[in-house]
Amino acid sequence: MVDKRRFKDVKVSLLGLGTMRLPCETEQKRESNPNIDYEKAQKLVDLAYKNGVNYYDTAYMYHCGKSEKFIGQALKKYPRNTYFIADKLPIWMCDTKEDMQRIFANQLERTGMEYFDFYLLHSLDKENFEKCEKKVLRYGVLDKIKAARDAGKIKYIGFSFHGTVDDLRHIVSAHDWDFAQIQMNYLDWENQNAKAQYQTLEDANIPTIVMEPVRGGKLALVNNEIKDMFKSKKPNMSVASWAMSFVESHKNIITILSGMNSEEQMLDNLSTLTNFKAFGDDEYSICFKAASILNKSEVIGCT
Repeated sequence: MVDKRRFKDVKVSLLGLGTMRLPCETEQKRESNPNIDYEKAQKLVDLAYKNGVNYYDTAYMYHCGKSEKFIGQALKKYPRNTYFIADKLPIWMCDTKEDMQRIFANQLERTGMEYFDFYLLHSLDKENFEKCEKKVLRYGVLDKIKAARDAGKIKYIGFSFHGTVDDLRHIVSAHDWDFAQIQMNYLDWENQNAKAQYQTLEDANIPTIVMEPVRGGKLALVNNEIKDMFKSKKPNMSVASWAMSFVESHKNIITILSGMNSEEQMLDNLSTLTNFKAFGDDEYSICFKAASILNKSEVIGCT
């Protein structure tokens, strides 16, 4: 069974299943593809659940709004108190308090859930948070979310983040957050200053959830020079497992979200995060060398 870490009064699996890139029946960009292959995707959920994965992440627009419905149906067979559902409020789609209330009610209806365990303000940066703060004054965005928590519709309140370190520091200081979600991997540790973002959250005692640990799959498809470097140190570890292990070796991490769309990916991640052993200085050094090689060989944009 996959390892777990304590978060407040619960234990969360080190591996979380992200539902932005589920298997699809048609070939097009997955996150904007509404044609989820329910049979293949259900098998992934069942495999995850069977191996102790208890964190399932969705959002209002994933798979053109079909992700929420899928994960709700996929988990319906399991006891509700044995897994955690995370969903997100797209603040840029909320111009009135009625918009917020409508979207939240729609999310509960789509998933078939009576409550969300983890609820996030989605994709905050300076612009989105300024909009959110204005609505705190005018419409009470966070007040409404806190009211939903008090009513038992939400357990933990957090945010996902795409912005600068200064943006993050402002957001962190503005409210009392239960958790936060950032993009973090060994390439973005320096490239997008994930190091400072992670440290900001750790210093503020805000537990961290990580997205894009394998950079949308880019860090599983590295060149032969990097592959050989990894294999010479740990012959039995996959290339992707180096990226996953780099992230999980940081103590403030609750769970790593992985958008797995095949059984092979799932089993590799489960193996990596079962009886997990944190990296030491040697492994970190190899990861940073791999990042240097990648930076010299190609330009990789933000996911």
